[in-house]
Amino acid sequence: MLEAYVSAWNRHDFGAFDKLLAPDAIHEDIAWPFRGQGPAQIKDFMRVVIQGQPDLSWHLTTVVETGPLVAAEWTWTSTYTGDTPSGPVVGKRISAGGASVAVIENGRIKRFTDYYDMASAFRELPTGGSATDPYTTTNNGDEATIRALYDRWPKVLEAHDIEGIMANYAPGDAVVAYDVVAPLQYKGKDTYRKDYLEFLAQYDGPIQLEFRDMRVLSSGDVGFVHALMTTT
Repeated sequence: MLEAYVSAWNRHDFGAFDKLLAPDAIHEDIAWPFRGQGPAQIKDFMRVVIQGQPDLSWHLTTVVETGPLVAAEWTWTSTYTGDTPSGPVVGKRISAGGASVAVIENGRIKRFTDYYDMASAFRELPTGGSATDPYTTTNNGDEATIRALYDRWPKVLEAHDIEGIMANYAPGDAVVAYDVVAPLQYKGKDTYRKDYLEFLAQYDGPIQLEFRDMRVLSSGDVGFVHALMTTT
């Protein structure tokens, strides 16, 4: 279902929305920001998007399904004309990576939410980078710092060490985190701490967490990590 929805965007197929979306479906784009309900409002949003990005190319790279929930990682490339965080541009080639969470009900999309960093899509690509390849090389120091965080995470999770887990996050309200369980978005460190405590309470023994084939991309104060994560 999610693949069909993305394909409809790539084809600019407004009619497909009537079959893919529930009558009261919600589409949220956190970074834009946009929140529309019902196929008509979501079609209007697509018109706005393709007006500035007529050659948009949206591709799912990883899809995970569990019951009515579908989560996916994706890449998006286009030639963009319009306003950006740094001012208006004309014909700028952009590339972004992000994630989406969808709720499927009775064979249709009931809720769809996109998460990504708008500003990073408009930054200049690193030397040797490609607009169609978001996984370019990154600063070695930044990558080492990010990998160190991910190396520490399995150890504190296995020990149910909530203080060690939360030490990986910024203080106070600076934390904005996303999960595949309701309410999907968590604002503030204390709120996310409660989510972790509920997660840890589901396990009597040690939690085994492993990351495989990790790739890291960072620029300034923004970092992206792509990996296969297994939990047992």
